Amino acid sequence: MHSSAHKLTAGDTRAQRLTRLVGIMLAAASLLLLWQWLSIVIRPWVPSPMATLMSMIGNLQSPRFYDHLWLTLGRVLAAFIAA
Repeated sequence: MHSSAHKLTAGDTRAQRLTRLVGIMLAAASLLLLWQWLSIVIRPWVPSPMATLMSMIGNLQSPRFYDHLWLTLGRVLAAFIAA
């Protein structure tokens, strides 16, 4: 039985790899379009993909973000050790 979720193997043809890539790209584009549509329909609660990207870039440029990231990772590591 052939599954569309099947992993790439050495025997895959170029057409099979291209088909898989196109499927992944269509799925990603569909999710982005749905997200954009929701940001218009449910405006105050769902930010647009562009607003989210700009906010993420701003946060990644802030040293405070990395302080919080390391603190969170330390807590997760402590929880794994304690478990």
